[in-house]
Amino acid sequence: MIIKILVKGDVQGVFFKSNAKTVADNLGLKGTVKNLDNGDVQVFAQGEKEQLQQMIYFCNKGTMTSKIEKVEVEEINDAIVFEDFRVV
Repeated sequence: MIIKILVKGDVQGVFFKSNAKTVADNLGLKGTVKNLDNGDVQVFAQGEKEQLQQMIYFCNKGTMTSKIEKVEVEEINDAIVFEDFRVV
């Protein structure tokens, strides 16, 4: 299963991406996390439903210095194959 998570708020420059990678690696997820030009952070995560739910939880909680305003989650039906989890 693959999901796309869009995290809105003060999420750039607050170690959100590096923490997302740590969470993903600990959960055994594959995918990517990157900053968008508009200040949002986009996450693609591939894995089992339970682990994806934990990633969604992290995205809603954020880091100690982030301020999450909104999290949008969308299931992706594309046949994307991720080999690992990367910060891009």
